[in-house]
Amino acid sequence: MRPLASRVGGRRLTGSHTLPDMTPMVDVVMVILIFFMASSALVGHEVLMRARVAPDSAPASGAPLIAPAALVIRLSGSGEGAVARGLGLTDRPIPDLLARIEARAGELRDAGIPVVVEPWPGVPYQSVVDVMAALQRAGVRDASLR
Repeated sequence: MRPLASRVGGRRLTGSHTLPDMTPMVDVVMVILIFFMASSALVGHEVLMRARVAPDSAPASGAPLIAPAALVIRLSGSGEGAVARGLGLTDRPIPDLLARIEARAGELRDAGIPVVVEPWPGVPYQSVVDVMAALQRAGVRDASLR
């Protein structure tokens, strides 16, 4: 068999003197670069929000279990109509809840009980972030999402 011949810059190259085709490698590098650029744009300030997922309250064994006291804040509704229940509020707008958290910051900090935020489907993500940020500013150390 004869080696394949090609022309580069007016010179004829044969066999092991041919240049490698860089197109596939450049394509792969560009795809990886675009992937990393697109995924880094999705990381925002919510990465800094400290929260944990609340455990299920079902007991592991058949023995009765008394769960520790926790303050539950339920967020329901959708869009601008999102409402909150908890801290003495019943179906009040989210800004009212934020004002109540700020007003009772000392009590929430000193009580030391866990606070569980339960957002229902349809509640804007920004409302959940605002509530978690208000709890953090109030000094609540154990805030979680369920």
